[in-house]
Amino acid sequence: MTAYLGSTGTGTFDKNIKLEADVEYTPVGFSNSAAQQVKFTGIFEGNNKKITYVGTSAEETGATARMSLFFSVSGTVRNLTTAGEIYGHNRVAPICVELSTGGLIENCTNYVSISPAAGTIVGEVHRYTAGFASVNYGSIISCVNYGNITGEEYASGITSRMYAGSKVENCI
Repeated sequence: MTAYLGSTGTGTFDKNIKLEADVEYTPVGFSNSAAQQVKFTGIFEGNNKKITYVGTSAEETGATARMSLFFSVSGTVRNLTTAGEIYGHNRVAPICVELSTGGLIENCTNYVSISPAAGTIVGEVHRYTAGFASVNYGSIISCVNYGNITGEEYASGITSRMYAGSKVENCI
């Protein structure tokens, strides 16, 4: 896999996906362009398989911001393990940048370490980094983070920012 799922077009990506094997994944950072802010509304069944992030430095991907498997999730991501390293500086998380209202991340384990990208823009703050979702309007339930998540502002092992109505339960 060489681009984040649902990365083209506008609107929603409404598919049910079941991971059948462990895979290596190179995330592609994306901009504020609405064309790249597709919302995943289906079910991503990790099937207790692992996605390992590879080739995640700014030099390899050409991007350092908004790096994740999905931009936005209002569906479900469950039973997934993530591993590897991501080098980025703003809104970086292994599963999604934004967990939207109604979105669910459940029974997932993270081993991804997130570190500042080399050569980030002078004055750019390394922030909104998290083990599962950068910002949370939904629910994160029964997830475990073992990854080393670093950041200057809003860094967390689960989610870096929670909004009204969001919840985190039974996570460590």
